[in-house]
Amino acid sequence: MDITPRSRLFGLLGDPVGHSLSPTLWNAAFEASGIDAVYLAFTVAADRLESAVHGLRDIGAGGLNVTRPHKEAAFRLCTGHHGSAAAIGAVNTLWFPGKDEIVGANTDADSFYDLLRNELPAFERALLLGAGGAARAVLWAFCQRAIPVVYWANRTRSRLKTCFPTGTTDVVPTPWEERSLSDAVHRADIIVNATPLGWHHDDHLDVLNEIDGARTVYIDLNYEPSSRLLKAARDAGARVIDGSELLIRQGAAAYTLVTGQPAPEAVMRRAVMNLIRG
Repeated sequence: MDITPRSRLFGLLGDPVGHSLSPTLWNAAFEASGIDAVYLAFTVAADRLESAVHGLRDIGAGGLNVTRPHKEAAFRLCTGHHGSAAAIGAVNTLWFPGKDEIVGANTDADSFYDLLRNELPAFERALLLGAGGAARAVLWAFCQRAIPVVYWANRTRSRLKTCFPTGTTDVVPTPWEERSLSDAVHRADIIVNATPLGWHHDDHLDVLNEIDGARTVYIDLNYEPSSRLLKAARDAGARVIDGSELLIRQGAAAYTLVTGQPAPEAVMRRAVMNLIRG
């Protein structure tokens, strides 16, 4: 991939971002599409997010992705919201259609909903771990899919507040303690980890050893191959979907939004999987 004086800048804002596969995903797509652009990852502290977004907009960046821990703060910087973002209160994609304009979308939510609707069976009970921007996107998708019961657990229980109608879904705040989590694991037929747990090799969540693998789908929004949480779910016999699948899906959706062109999803998938497999 050649970078020229005319190459347009796209990027990822988060803290940390050193692990991210997004540059691989996007730069492969630009090359396949013949777009003169480059995608870079930027470490941005929480107190610098606003100045970073405004600065990148003002120098002509084509669009941005936003990751942990900025998805909710980025929502508040937007002058407009696309699709599900307004209901969820968090965004992972930003673009700049006009002077002083910042539009935000949540392709996490839309891609997760498509996965639920098109490729997974109907579920009766879900367990959702986490309450950040990514978790709220998953919760929105669960409610749109009308899953009857969602057990929602987070270390800080005061974060377990919805900002959108949940429809027929019964959202059950669940304490982050062994007995309650164990009970939810036994009841749930889909479990989603939307916390940072799993990025570090020593991270573990012992209740995942209790998964009933014969009937459970485990989805982890992280894509660290050595994650002990992913290993526990696989060892229990669950169907496991790791974060690389969601990364590719949301990335393809974001690419189409900010470039106005169809995403070369097969190319993006191949680039990510080749990097993961080494």
